[in-house]
Amino acid sequence: MRQATLAFALALTLLLVQAGAMCFAEGPSTAQDDDKQFIFDLLASNFEETPYTALVKIVEVERKGNEMLYPTYLYRCEVIETYKGKKLEKVEFLRGIEEEPKAFPIGKSYIVSLFKNKEDGRFFLGDNAWDLPATENLIEAARKLSRDAGKSKSPESLPD
Repeated sequence: MRQATLAFALALTLLLVQAGAMCFAEGPSTAQDDDKQFIFDLLASNFEETPYTALVKIVEVERKGNEMLYPTYLYRCEVIETYKGKKLEKVEFLRGIEEEPKAFPIGKSYIVSLFKNKEDGRFFLGDNAWDLPATENLIEAARKLSRDAGKSKSPESLPD
């Protein structure tokens, strides 16, 4: 009898461990999905709130004083693909950074959503993640946002 109880306890323990492992396996996946959804929502919000969104490659960064309450840098970039706004070959924008980074991301690509200063016409990067990594999924999402924005301006979508 004792062996049967021990075997039952072992089988039950294995079953619970497997069930627990399955729960844990689903947990990170759900968290990753939530993170992906957050990033896509952030891209959509950035796209909606700013006049210019593009995939850019950073070519040069120059210190410009403290124009934006923090040390301010001028980013010079090649435009790889424009999603919203005038199609440009190159774009420059200002960015305020609390602490000077050890290195600037020269040669790296990002999806940037830029505001435009009404007084001098210069672009600037807002606070709170207005530049996003240039992943395949985000590039496709930006293209979709651009297509959808184009559709909303089509004659078929305008009221009679």
